[in-house]
Amino acid sequence: MSIVTKFGQHVVSGYYEGENLTEQNIKEACKYIAEALIRDLQNNKEFYREWKNTRPNLSDGYYRSLVYYCCCALLDNYNYEGSTERECESVLLFGRELLRVLKEKETDSPLKGGVAVWSRLGAVYQELGDRKKAIQEFREGIDVLTDLSGWKPGNLIGNESDFGVKYSKVEILYAKKGACHLEMGEHDQALSDLNKALDSVNRRGMDDIVTESFPNGIKNLASRAKRGAA
Repeated sequence: MSIVTKFGQHVVSGYYEGENLTEQNIKEACKYIAEALIRDLQNNKEFYREWKNTRPNLSDGYYRSLVYYCCCALLDNYNYEGSTERECESVLLFGRELLRVLKEKETDSPLKGGVAVWSRLGAVYQELGDRKKAIQEFREGIDVLTDLSGWKPGNLIGNESDFGVKYSKVEILYAKKGACHLEMGEHDQALSDLNKALDSVNRRGMDDIVTESFPNGIKNLASRAKRGAA
């Protein structure tokens, strides 16, 4: 095992406990992810070439975007069902700390290609059982993105329309925040957030479909919240 992959092995083997990450830790872990997961398992050699040819420097926005991609690839594709509780927690804690580092380092506007981590970070807190912290991240993302973009219901933000996305980052955050409130039994707040997401989607004439961003469908979640609030 090469030195530059040891920290990645440390994470996926269940030995990371949430300690502060150094830039060297991040470089080692992401190299491991880029090789073992993205290049070898996903056969994404194009990304690996980009990673390999980019100078590792967290002050560089493009490098941060590659680190973010590595983080998401690990969180989305890790074999949680086939791993121990300790191993799963190690991966989630690493994701949490890496996303926190990216949020602190990010200086570019997330409307212009910068990394917007609130949705991912909130979801990781949720998986770790800290729903209050998850809601705080979702709320912060809504406030920042709304302030930067002047978002109103029905709008996409930044360059989203250029990439053909279906849901704005703000809608996703409202939906995830609402789902988190629903898990906590806070039905009135859940219904308020979910209806904001649903209203915005409907203003663009879209159906509420099941997607990765809205795993249970906004309408289904809103219906559950309405029943609970009655």
